[in-house]
Amino acid sequence: MPKEDRNIQRLSEAFPPVMHFFHHMAGQVSKIGEYSLAQYRVLMLLHHHERMTVGDLHHALNTAQSTASEMVNRLVKQGLVERERDPDDGRRTVLKLSPGAKKDLLNRMEAMTEVYREILRNFSREEQEELIHSLEEIARILNKKETGLPY
Repeated sequence: MPKEDRNIQRLSEAFPPVMHFFHHMAGQVSKIGEYSLAQYRVLMLLHHHERMTVGDLHHALNTAQSTASEMVNRLVKQGLVERERDPDDGRRTVLKLSPGAKKDLLNRMEAMTEVYREILRNFSREEQEELIHSLEEIARILNKKETGLPY
């Protein structure tokens, strides 16, 4: 078997349990409160970007504009997201986390930090750097529109 094919085989065997672990972990973190995993993704995007439009969310989530709007409406009704006029362009409405959602997300992020710390504890410093670099590179590749992947 050629080396490239062997590496594809190894990746196809190694990836599913890792994906399952992180999917399960994300589900557990989102269950800490009353969020669906999709709502948690929106809240985390707003946390990282501070302010976004519904259109920004629609693109970041790769969903229909109407789906993003419906999700935002539910989060606003739950008091987790607030709408305000864009200070730079009064014609636009931007979304931001409510103070309560910010506090809740910070608590969840502390819990996630402990999980990440436990994972990294199993690696040397050099292996940690390699792992993080590889994950950053995968994220960069997946974020490229040219890949055609639905991420």
